[in-house]
Amino acid sequence: MKIAIGSDHAGFEYKGKIIELLTTLGHEVRDFGTHSADPVDYPLYIAPTAQAVASGECERGIVLGGSGNGEQITANKVRGIRCALCFSLDTARWAKLHNDANCIAIGQRTIPGELALEIVKTWLNTEFEGGRHVARLNGIAAVENSQTHSQAGAFPVYERTTLIRPEYLNPRGSLYGGYMLEWADDLASTAATLTFPKASFVTRRGGGVRFQVAGAQW
Repeated sequence: MKIAIGSDHAGFEYKGKIIELLTTLGHEVRDFGTHSADPVDYPLYIAPTAQAVASGECERGIVLGGSGNGEQITANKVRGIRCALCFSLDTARWAKLHNDANCIAIGQRTIPGELALEIVKTWLNTEFEGGRHVARLNGIAAVENSQTHSQAGAFPVYERTTLIRPEYLNPRGSLYGGYMLEWADDLASTAATLTFPKASFVTRRGGGVRFQVAGAQW
């Protein structure tokens, strides 16, 4: 697994220990700094770490500081990042199990070094549970991508972001059409309600879709 890591001066010591652990476990690590204990401003190192995860360059990210709070906040400003502040094995396990956290924050001044290493291992070894948590992650994404319009009289904008899970895909890796139709129906219903809140209307759910190009259909 390719893992991005970044810290400020207050997390520098633990960063080195975690890099050593990850390398021993066979992971590829990209270190975004800082590279000494000299005082620095953490956003300069945390933002690129989170961006590497959000872009897909790295699969997971770890950010460190004195408390981990500022680092978590910075990482979560990057669209697509779900960074959890972890200070126990339970918080590390739940971060992945329930929140599918692709990034964690650790505070060097708050927990012992050995616990920090165990937190990293627990988070890496935990799988996302899915199920009821998928809708909640979709809700988080919707908040992240929400837009508001201040122009008087403008129609409201509704944007839905859906987390595509493996079970939504057919054996060829393409999205099952039924899911797309279901989401389109839900989008139409919600958009109509927002635009005409006092009106009555119905939407019709489609049971299939047929594509036709130059006389051929499938």
